[in-house]
Amino acid sequence: MPELSSKVQKHSSKIKIQSQRFKEAEYQFQLATWEFAPDFQLQYQHRISGVPEDSRIYSIAMTFPLWFWKKNSEVSGASSRKTAQEFKLTDTLQKTVAKIRDLKGKTETGLKVLNVYETSLIPQAQGAFSSTRAAYRANKTSFLDLLESERTLYRVKTGFYRALKQYVISLSQLETLLGFTVSDFDTKNGVQK
Repeated sequence: MPELSSKVQKHSSKIKIQSQRFKEAEYQFQLATWEFAPDFQLQYQHRISGVPEDSRIYSIAMTFPLWFWKKNSEVSGASSRKTAQEFKLTDTLQKTVAKIRDLKGKTETGLKVLNVYETSLIPQAQGAFSSTRAAYRANKTSFLDLLESERTLYRVKTGFYRALKQYVISLSQLETLLGFTVSDFDTKNGVQK
């Protein structure tokens, strides 16, 4: 879990967005606490016309905030926003990790289903269709048996393509959440197949 969380924090765009919002809330909290600090002002004045002595005036002013309840409410509000953003970040991270685990399971299952189709179901349906076709040519079976065998082959192939579609959807959602590519599909003409 910690390794997956660190990878997700490093690559996931959702987590990066929430992390930046949390940093923004932290900075706003820090700025709000500076409202209690005194303000310093440095001034310089130079008279253009008049008597030359005392023509330059330097001054330093310092103001202290006396009405703390307004400042205190701003700091309290900023602290609440920071805490809320921290919980949103944690919640987003946990939900993303859970969704990644779910999609990882779906892709692994989808890969196993595709393997079953490729290694057993499609070859069996293809073999049954070929033998039914040969039997029909030899006049040993009916045309309806040939059609049923062909329909079965098409059903199996359609199931394979549905499973492939679901696998690719799950894989693309997983890669989107992770923020990096985990598939090893070949790239041809700039498009992954």
